[in-house]
Amino acid sequence: MNKLLITLHGCHIMHSPGLSTVSPRVLIVVDGVYEFVAHGKASTFTSYFNELFTVGYIDRLTVVEVLVYNSSTTGCGDYNEQQLLGTCRLSTVWLFQGKTPKRRRHVLANDAGIAGTVELTLMLDTSREGKGSFEEETNEWCASRLVRFLMHNDKGRLRDVDLLLSTMETDGAPLRPLASPPKCAAASSESSRSSCAAFEELMRNLCEEYHCEEPPQCRVRVALEGCTSLEESDKHHSSNVIVVFRSTAEEFVSPSRPYTSNPVWGSTLGTATFDVCNPEDFVLDVIVYRITSSSGYVEVGRARIRVYMLTTEYSSKRQYFIFRHDSYITPCVTGAVHITIKPLGFGLSPKDAGGTADLFHARLNRFFYRYDRRRLQEVDIILYSRRNKLDELMDELEVYYGREPGTAVLCLTVEEVQSLLHVASTDLDGEDVVVVVTMGSQSNRTDAKRVTANSRIVFGNAFQIDVVRETDMIRFEVVKAGCEDVVYGSVDFTCLRIQKGVENTRTLYLVGAAGTEKAFLSGTITVTFFSENLGQSYTADTESECMYAGRLRRYACQHAPEKLHLVDVAVATVFDTEGFMKEMSRDYGEENPTYVLYMTVLGCRKLRKRFGFTMSAYVVARMGVDRYETRVVRNSTKPDYFEFFEFFIDQFAHTELTLVVMDQYDMGTDKEVGRTVIPLENAIPEHQYNLWLPLMKDGCSNCGFVGVKFVVKDLQLRDSLCDHVKAGTFSERCGPRQEELTSPNESRRATGVTNFSNALYHLFGGWGKRIFRAPRWQPWRDESSKGFSKLKVSEGVSGCEHGSDHPVLANIIDDGIYSASEFLRPRTARTAPKLLSNLLVKQRARHTLVPQTPNSTTGRRFLHVHLHYCDDLEERRLVPPSPCVMLATLRTTYISRTAFETCSPRYDDVFHFPITCPDEDFLTITVMTDTPYGRKTLGFCMLSIKNVCYGMPQTRYVALVVAPHGSVAQQRGVVCLSLLSENFGVAVPPPLGRECSFRQWLQSILVKYAPTELHRLEWYVGEYSVKDNREVEGFFVTNTYKRRGKEEVNVHISVETVSNLHCDGLVVASGSCSMTAELGGRTVCRIPAVEGSNGFFNISGEFDVVIPQPLTQTLRLLVSVKAGSKRSHGECVISFADVHRKAARGQAHYIVEGPGLPSASPIGYVTVSMSCDRCGRVGTPSDYADRSLYTRMRDYYYYYIRERLHVVNVTYSKKVDVDNHLRKLVEVYGPEPSTRQLHLEIVQCNFPGIADGTPYFALEVGLLQYRTVPVADNPDSHFKGSFDIHLGLPEKDELNLIVFMSRACELLDVEVGRTLIPLRNVVCGKKMLFRLPLVRQAQTKYAKIHGSVEVLLYTNDFGLPSEQQRHALHHSLCDRVQWEVSHSNPKDIHRIPNFLAGIQVQSGWVSGQMECRSLPRPGSASDNAIRVLFLGFQCLPEKGVYIKVKLDGCKKLLRTGDLSGKRLACVNEEFTIEGSAVLKNTVFTLKLAESKTNESRALCYCDFTLADCPPGCVSRKWLRLFDDRGRSMGQLGIQVDAPASSSSFFSRSSSNRSHHDVERVTDDVVSLLQKYLPQGLRRLDLIINHSDNVSAVHRVLRKELAPKVQATIYCQVQQIRLRTPARIYPRVEFSSADEVQYVTERTYGECMVDSNTPSRKRGAVYLHFSSVRLDVNGADALRISVHDGEAREGCEKLGSVVLSLRALLTPTLYGTNEILRAPLVKLWRTGIKTRAVVAGTITFHLSIPIFERYPAALCLSEIFPCAVDRDVIRCYFNKISSVLRCHDTGSLVDIHRKVFEELVVKPNGSVELRNFLHQLAERWGVDVSSLDATSPDWSFC
Repeated sequence: MNKLLITLHGCHIMHSPGLSTVSPRVLIVVDGVYEFVAHGKASTFTSYFNELFTVGYIDRLTVVEVLVYNSSTTGCGDYNEQQLLGTCRLSTVWLFQGKTPKRRRHVLANDAGIAGTVELTLMLDTSREGKGSFEEETNEWCASRLVRFLMHNDKGRLRDVDLLLSTMETDGAPLRPLASPPKCAAASSESSRSSCAAFEELMRNLCEEYHCEEPPQCRVRVALEGCTSLEESDKHHSSNVIVVFRSTAEEFVSPSRPYTSNPVWGSTLGTATFDVCNPEDFVLDVIVYRITSSSGYVEVGRARIRVYMLTTEYSSKRQYFIFRHDSYITPCVTGAVHITIKPLGFGLSPKDAGGTADLFHARLNRFFYRYDRRRLQEVDIILYSRRNKLDELMDELEVYYGREPGTAVLCLTVEEVQSLLHVASTDLDGEDVVVVVTMGSQSNRTDAKRVTANSRIVFGNAFQIDVVRETDMIRFEVVKAGCEDVVYGSVDFTCLRIQKGVENTRTLYLVGAAGTEKAFLSGTITVTFFSENLGQSYTADTESECMYAGRLRRYACQHAPEKLHLVDVAVATVFDTEGFMKEMSRDYGEENPTYVLYMTVLGCRKLRKRFGFTMSAYVVARMGVDRYETRVVRNSTKPDYFEFFEFFIDQFAHTELTLVVMDQYDMGTDKEVGRTVIPLENAIPEHQYNLWLPLMKDGCSNCGFVGVKFVVKDLQLRDSLCDHVKAGTFSERCGPRQEELTSPNESRRATGVTNFSNALYHLFGGWGKRIFRAPRWQPWRDESSKGFSKLKVSEGVSGCEHGSDHPVLANIIDDGIYSASEFLRPRTARTAPKLLSNLLVKQRARHTLVPQTPNSTTGRRFLHVHLHYCDDLEERRLVPPSPCVMLATLRTTYISRTAFETCSPRYDDVFHFPITCPDEDFLTITVMTDTPYGRKTLGFCMLSIKNVCYGMPQTRYVALVVAPHGSVAQQRGVVCLSLLSENFGVAVPPPLGRECSFRQWLQSILVKYAPTELHRLEWYVGEYSVKDNREVEGFFVTNTYKRRGKEEVNVHISVETVSNLHCDGLVVASGSCSMTAELGGRTVCRIPAVEGSNGFFNISGEFDVVIPQPLTQTLRLLVSVKAGSKRSHGECVISFADVHRKAARGQAHYIVEGPGLPSASPIGYVTVSMSCDRCGRVGTPSDYADRSLYTRMRDYYYYYIRERLHVVNVTYSKKVDVDNHLRKLVEVYGPEPSTRQLHLEIVQCNFPGIADGTPYFALEVGLLQYRTVPVADNPDSHFKGSFDIHLGLPEKDELNLIVFMSRACELLDVEVGRTLIPLRNVVCGKKMLFRLPLVRQAQTKYAKIHGSVEVLLYTNDFGLPSEQQRHALHHSLCDRVQWEVSHSNPKDIHRIPNFLAGIQVQSGWVSGQMECRSLPRPGSASDNAIRVLFLGFQCLPEKGVYIKVKLDGCKKLLRTGDLSGKRLACVNEEFTIEGSAVLKNTVFTLKLAESKTNESRALCYCDFTLADCPPGCVSRKWLRLFDDRGRSMGQLGIQVDAPASSSSFFSRSSSNRSHHDVERVTDDVVSLLQKYLPQGLRRLDLIINHSDNVSAVHRVLRKELAPKVQATIYCQVQQIRLRTPARIYPRVEFSSADEVQYVTERTYGECMVDSNTPSRKRGAVYLHFSSVRLDVNGADALRISVHDGEAREGCEKLGSVVLSLRALLTPTLYGTNEILRAPLVKLWRTGIKTRAVVAGTITFHLSIPIFERYPAALCLSEIFPCAVDRDVIRCYFNKISSVLRCHDTGSLVDIHRKVFEELVVKPNGSVELRNFLHQLAERWGVDVSSLDATSPDWSFC
């Protein structure tokens, strides 16, 4: 016996990125049948099992499959979230060849490569002799070589390595000499050499299969040097660190080291060699783990190494940054790994590469570490893509980002700050200040210094700034120490005008409240600049710059104080400063004359001594913030100075010269001795003043004297003769000056422009723009300085909030000053332009993109880009930009044509990009323009090419991002282009709704949390649009719901209305509704009760909530409704992720009662709108098309998942791809609801109390209600109405028809009755007429049927096929259902139509199997067993039953389980009996019982036989089921499979029976037994099948049960028609002698209406009655009476008629089954008189059982002397009835009996009829000739 023994020794799983811990679970499957499971130790990569498994029997073809999972357990020990790590399949051929079983290690493979190894021993329980064993050394060599081949060509077959090796044939000699395999050559045995030869043949076959050769032997040696800058551990206990190098097939784990920020290993301990199959695809993952005793392996970070840029036999020292990938949006750099890597057998030649690859690798690392750390992961890819153009690559990167780090260093020293003011006229004193220096994204802070009034604040702090762009502004801000929001002064400066290699000292004027109209000069700051790389090479004219800066500063103080901080920028960027000043003078007011005050400080006298010591005095001269100091004269009270100073002024008013004498202290701060103030308001120019002024301090004038000599002179810096003509001509270079370009100080602007100026402007036009107002061109610029600028706009970014109100540092290219208008115009805050929807639209016809690549090669990948245009390139210059577009991939860069002076350029250029790897490549778009200072970026974006369609161009509108790598990045402008891929891409574009929804969410995330990644918006969309929905949801969970938990936002919530509110299943006609809002279990708002009616409540409640986590919090609304004594409670949960920013729109949500339970049901709608200023979706809610998605998802949950309906909004907010989510739901639950139309017409309605008010109809579908309008003037309109409604899922919808009564004396309408329309019985394309009961007080325990309604339904959108047969329900079954529902659950009486429709549908499931027919017998003829199969039930009203079958009442043959639902229609249970049984005498007893908890209840019994089933074939029959009371329980179908050998045991009498005749006889027998012996119905099948003559069964049985009965008559009422509408519930009584039978109207019925049938008359009511069995004892009259439906003694008789029964049974007078119509005459007594009226007509027909005739004694034919003329008799009878109807209505009651019993029976019956007619005519004076031969009351057909 070949028993297989499997010993599982151990399993090792290699480390993989993202796999920190492993809990292995090994599953061993043998031949797909036997499964064995072994669980390893949790949180370990190596597990030891040593478990033995045994398989009973195997053969040579048995395959053993080993699967290893990573499992996580729940608290109950169950395994969930299993992740397949690897698998392998093993062959057992070796065991049958007699090979010695050994412990072998097999590789575990997955899609990426090798995941690990598993050690197994396979052996048989019996030893076998073979030709030898396959040497282990040879086996490992063959396996490793095969693995290497498959790793290169087909990784999917790695798991079949052992199966491939088992196919080798080792019996023959070597097929060819071995190609020197070292291990195979060392094998000494002949079998080993044979095995090697077979392996060589296997490899040759594989090479032919894959059309390739074996990959060359290449390896790479990696030496781990150490790690640097590892993130600090947040744990206080010790931990270790290891580094894992992981390829797709191998791994190396370094020795552990104590965890520090800079662990070191060295080449001796951290060296490993890896096999390289293909250098271009080889990837080496570096994973750094921190190992702790509590947490185990914790991934610190990981990096990826590629080897295609290594030099052959050259050791490269590389630095790789490791990333922690907790957030995909902003991966975090957690350190760096330093390695030495050397290729063996591959690489670049030293001639081509040399050391440039390592050099550029280090340069790119430094470059991306500073600017874009995400791209540190792409350094190897970028180097390989641009390996021949690395210098050009660095130039392009400088265009994108800025200067390479370390190439431009600016040394800056903050020397001192003077004259610092707190407000415009108050010195700052006693505060600590800090100077903040900002350039680009770099900020530096000085030490804190204390401010002393009238003293210098000396800092002396030096900084080194690595300049990104020399055009970046430098901002100096003096702020309060410890509270940097308090800014005392700021100023902007540029380094464009400094001199290279020389220290440049500048004194800059600080501006308080900079950028506002209240700006003022608040002090001066002295700084020193030095740089070897920045600035100009010649000496700057600092004196001229200071002069112009002073003039412009003084002018701006008066006309544009908000521009004071930009004065130095204007001087540095404007070339013609003199013309600039004159233009401002002409346009914005005349410049004041510039005066200079020359002064000399002479000295001091009579200074007071310092506590007996002499002082060291010096004098401070101040005018505004300008300040000068004299030298210090020590130990003197009358020092002499004679020092000269100058101050520039432009107006004398409010100008003062302040002299302050200070005493210098060697330790501590200087003290003020005294001061004097000289007002200059009355100063006379050119007049010299010599003054000795007293010093004053704190009101004391005995402080000494100070001597000063000064004179004021006019510098005459402007030419007053040319103020209005000269140089003012070209001021309109930027177009007419409108009010929006002017300064806020509009009153100071000049009054216009002269005609001469206009003439000169038109003369020169645009050419004059560039000559007279050209900005300063920098001749010192070379190619190295042509870089982009980094924009820092001062306006807020949409979605971001800044803590400071002062402007953010900007780029000088944007804030450079070209003209006076640009300098003085207000910079209004810009908002991000309205973004386009970024929709993917189909390619327009004129945008044709054909893949035509020059010199293209078949199979190469290309990306074809058709650049159409750009739009909305906002530019703050008055002169529009001249943009061009740079498009680049990793390999190629193209630049489009330049469009001149436009913000909406059109290009229509086509570019072709070769693509190497679509998964790693991307497309970058940069829109730029040239400026005098270099190239400026107008917009930038990055696109993924993963979602580009193959062979189908698509047009994209992509938003551009300004300052993409800055914290204030914003979207501005769009670019339109078409993309087409060749030989790659997706065949079908991703769902448009999915991309739009993802883009919308991601944009809000990036704007709020990662503005530096905003330019990657389309890249993220492309990356995730082709991924699985689960990955996208995981992305949102990581980056949305777990980001900033401490941020709080304020959300405004408005609860508007509650509508369609229900209570206890009914619409709240009148009541109150209150609401409570909860946030995180805390009540945030209570809305008091609001009164409402008809289910509508106007809540109008508004409140604000502060949300700490806006993307994870939910709002719970609890709704309570009170309607009379009834109460209902419901709730709904709303997600804040659907909040819109600065916009609100009401959204309807379901209010759900019993949330979370299977019985949950919606009870109404609540409309809620939410808005927020800081978070949420951008734009107005009406702009979003995904509202329909929410409605679809909400409706789907309404029909299928009601237990989660209350949180559907939360679920929707978490789903990125709602379409995909709905598709998955459809696969699980069913089809999605849609819009299906249904036309409903109310034909007739009858109910008591119609005269008490005005009725109208309402139709309820779910929570919606439709109503008709009551019309009181037209009574007929009360009964009719029509609706056109829309249904979602008709099979799940409940359509309630309600009748309301509107009364003038009552405020609220009263519900008269309701019914449920059975939509499942609607036939598609056919009009269906339904008779339905109206239930009063529905859904209460007092519910009862109170009238009926007829409705006509028509639809073409759903329903049953018109050809499908639906089984009619027996009247007793309908009565049984109605009785059981009314007694067990009266609240559901109105659902009876739906219950009956469900029974019909249940019967329809097996309609194709319900025929009694003979089928060919399957199987072999030797099988003598008789099989009886139960097929299913028809019309069984029970839900949970079981079947038990016994043989002859003793032996149990079958007992089924519980049957319910569809199992009732398809039971599929069987039993067998021996073929030798005599079936003719065998009785089977079937018991149908209802399952109970403790006991069962028998519903019915049925005795049946199989004697009527023919042998040798498969036959089917139906068993009718009845309970003890004779009520129908439906039918049960059985299938009998009898062998031909058992033919002698079957009955022969049933072979010639007609199935139709048997069924009719069975119906007769059933009616007989139901009337006389209901208990005998259980033996119905025995009675029918044991009878030799089936035609005599009913007659014989009737004689036994009712021997006095002479004949049986079936009376079938067709319809009752009343003359006037009345309150009726008809019950028909048939009586003859002592036989009285009743039949009641059926409240449920249906029929199909032919569209060609003429419409019925008004007032007609179609009734449904069952057939009545009437057993006649003699020749008595037949009386038919119609009573009220509640038929009790003394009830009102609605009408009656007496007929001659003998005449009706006479064939010569009436035909068989002839339909008759007779009048219903109502008689009543008024006093002593009897009155009569024709109340209506009744239509009926009579029939007799099959195979029977009327007895002669009951017919009139025996006394007929001769044949009679039927037509003549009926003509006279109709005329007689017409006369009596008009003159003697009471005689119509028995006229039929009298005419036929007294006149027609006579020999001359026709003559007697004529004479009787003439007697009546003479009596009443009627002309006989005028009488019609037809009567409206009698008809015969």
